Amino acid sequence: MNTLFLALMLPATVLLGLHDVLTKKILARGPNEQALLVVNFFIIGTISFITSLLVGWPEIEPGFWLAFSGTVLLNIVSQWCWYSAFQSGDVSTVSPIRLLTPPLVLITGFLTLKEVPTAGGVLGVIVTFFGLWLLLKPAAKIRLVSKNDKRAIRLALAGAVLFALSFPLDKKAVITSSALFFVGLAFPLIALGNLIIYRLRKQAWPDFTFVRNIKWLPVYFLIHAGGTMLSTHSLNYALAVYASSVKRLWSFWAVIFSGAILKENIGQKLLATIVMLLGISLMFFI
Repeated sequence: MNTLFLALMLPATVLLGLHDVLTKKILARGPNEQALLVVNFFIIGTISFITSLLVGWPEIEPGFWLAFSGTVLLNIVSQWCWYSAFQSGDVSTVSPIRLLTPPLVLITGFLTLKEVPTAGGVLGVIVTFFGLWLLLKPAAKIRLVSKNDKRAIRLALAGAVLFALSFPLDKKAVITSSALFFVGLAFPLIALGNLIIYRLRKQAWPDFTFVRNIKWLPVYFLIHAGGTMLSTHSLNYALAVYASSVKRLWSFWAVIFSGAILKENIGQKLLATIVMLLGISLMFFI
């Protein structure tokens, strides 16, 4: 079962890491973060919903609608936090903050799903948290000199906390329906929620004209869709705290890709991310 989980989740983390970098690359061209979020989630959700109709809807088990409603509401806010963080800060600083989520999922997974991790799991979570400290320690002394840096880290921290709350609900919604049905129903609602919030905040509709100016935007959508479907389906095969931890491997790939594609300085950040990877490994081998 763990083998199947890893076979799905590991390639998903590569795709999601690349998605983070491409998100930053697109936002650097000027579109509003909520406009990109709305288009991205609406397209992926609609395709998943139609596909779910074609293959047949799953049996909806008890507990689905409560978990589904909770995770949609949390993700409306958390996804905006992440997109806004990427617009303000470096990918190699923002993305590894996702690794704050597993220590929190250790608590939320126990409270909502009654999942009890092993001693190795607890140790691994502690090590990943230490890696996060390594990431933010130099930032606190050196990089936090601008409002954008401070805003990016605050938003990423808020997003990580909200992800910890929503992740067990994601799993419950998936195991009581299916990954395809869940994504097909949740993503358009997350897009709609952000569209409404933008309208209320700005008293105007987002400018979606950026979609005509980025030729490789369909590739961006496909990468996100592939990573989302693989990672979501894998939730059927692992405890929430372990699934959350392995999924955060995408931060490692995001750091690598940010150095290769965006030419960001990743030295200390890569070291911190590797420490987090060590923590994740401890969860499975101790």
